[in-house]
Amino acid sequence: MNCASIGCPNLLPVVYTSATVDRLLTENAIAYVNHPRGVYFQGGALWVSNICDWFQEDFGNSETGVLAHLREFAAPDLKARLRLVLDIGGYDYDWSLNAATDEAKR
Repeated sequence: MNCASIGCPNLLPVVYTSATVDRLLTENAIAYVNHPRGVYFQGGALWVSNICDWFQEDFGNSETGVLAHLREFAAPDLKARLRLVLDIGGYDYDWSLNAATDEAKR
């Protein structure tokens, strides 16, 4: 499920099947963690999507679990920055509607 806001992970135009679900979930996690909608630094502090707070039980039920999840799916540059992070500085979420335009589909 997806709420259709800009802050949500991408909604793929494909059907998840038993043969593709693990690969698609991994690809989506990588894309979201490595996009500013999911993770960014501001003033030296780590900011993550409110999704990581709202559904923290899915990430080990702690900030430590959230940080481990982020590190698992982070690209090398982000992973290097995350190694130095001990806690999450804040949470953010963009409730704006994710418009279905050609640009948004890219």
